[in-house]
Amino acid sequence: MNTNLKLAVVAGLSLSLAACGDKPAEEAPEPVEPAATAAAEAGSAAEDMAKEAVEAVKEALKLDTSSPAAFKESLSAMKASLSGSDQDNLTSALAGLGKKAAGEGEGSMLDKAKDMAASGSIEDTVLESFGEELDGMTFDDLMAYANK
Repeated sequence: MNTNLKLAVVAGLSLSLAACGDKPAEEAPEPVEPAATAAAEAGSAAEDMAKEAVEAVKEALKLDTSSPAAFKESLSAMKASLSGSDQDNLTSALAGLGKKAAGEGEGSMLDKAKDMAASGSIEDTVLESFGEELDGMTFDDLMAYANK
């Protein structure tokens, strides 16, 4: 029985080797890319896409000072994209810029406060005084500008 087992194993190995055959090199299939490499490339592509999406959102959330309506709309979009604490920071920054606007130019601070009240909003005052400098700024840019 031991001999029969040996013969069966030898026959099985012979059949296995015969089934493999010898293919010429030009007919050999291309090596399959390992799954780990494919997954890493897919992860890298997804990361690149995420970075591009973040940059697109940042670009869309820049201040547009081309008109009062555009400024208010871009400011609202920026504010809506922020966390509660950053919304508070934005409001404080605008208030600080409003104070700076009131302190600049001719006339007393009381006159500037009256002008600000007459204009209807702090956004209008900030736009009038700093519009050119604020155009195209992101939230981070605005925070840096307001705090200098």
